[in-house]
Amino acid sequence: MINSGFLDGLETEAAIDKAILFVIEHQLGKAKTNYRLRDAVFSRQRYWGEPVPVYFAEGLPHPLPETDLPLSLPNIDEYKPTSEGEPPLKRAQNWQWQGQYPFETTTMPGWAGSSWYFLRYADPHNQESFADRKATDYWGQVDLYIGGTEHAVGHLLYARSGPSFSMTGASLALMSPSKS
Repeated sequence: MINSGFLDGLETEAAIDKAILFVIEHQLGKAKTNYRLRDAVFSRQRYWGEPVPVYFAEGLPHPLPETDLPLSLPNIDEYKPTSEGEPPLKRAQNWQWQGQYPFETTTMPGWAGSSWYFLRYADPHNQESFADRKATDYWGQVDLYIGGTEHAVGHLLYARSGPSFSMTGASLALMSPSKS
């Protein structure tokens, strides 16, 4: 780093660590990890896929309470966009939370579920936690994951990042479904 005061002469990683420490020591903020997904392809304007468990009140999004999960897809008359170009879920009649707050009408792509299913598969009947450490240790990882280039990259990207952000602090030994 140059022209950066107390960070001059440091390599990038060391400068970042020192800047974070400075911010914490001067009570200007705290260290935080942000995960970024490929947002452009995460929401899909189709019916098939996991519904996003979000409703809107006064134009602001709110997550559904856990007690109201899972959110099931409603029946609709046609599985195509509306004439205004809205997603098929806009066709749903009275699909609202508590009868007054509309749900998000885009869905998650199919691989959103792929980001966690390998963990739940190891312990599908667990009512206490997502997956027990003993079960995930027993089932472990597959030796080799094979798929087309885009499929493999997308699937493994989300399969690895899903546990990273949703399981932070959980007692999981593996963070990827595959050794390769």
